[in-house]
Amino acid sequence: MNTNTNINIDKSNLINLNHKITYNDPNLCEKFNMNDKNESEKEEISDLIFKYDLICIFGLEDFLEEIIIEKMSNLYTIMIQNAEILTICSNIEDSINAHGVFSKINKEDYFECFMVLFSYDNLYLFYPCICEFLDKGTISNEKIEALKNNILKTM
Repeated sequence: MNTNTNINIDKSNLINLNHKITYNDPNLCEKFNMNDKNESEKEEISDLIFKYDLICIFGLEDFLEEIIIEKMSNLYTIMIQNAEILTICSNIEDSINAHGVFSKINKEDYFECFMVLFSYDNLYLFYPCICEFLDKGTISNEKIEALKNNILKTM
């Protein structure tokens, strides 16, 4: 379901729409000459590249968690208006509550669930959704379904 939302926003302050996600690249080991590293070292390097991707996506020079969360909050305010994103966040909330990970999340505010979409497991699929939504006001069914399927596998 494509939900078109006309939102006038200054995209340049929210997110970099032109970053290429690299942390989940299947050729990461070859690109960064990690083949001789043990699994722990590979994981550490991959985590650093993930943080680099976040820095680039949010247009920062350093990993500043409070600024990243503030930008996520601004994106949340805009993107939660999309029915598919709202449904995904609601499903995450249901899964989190079913597993007793957190105490009951406030049904009026899915921000904690929205933050899950920026996790290592989801960012590479969620970032294209953000870019498309900010650029066109809609998200293709293909991108939404890929994100939903990934969340089902990881939750």
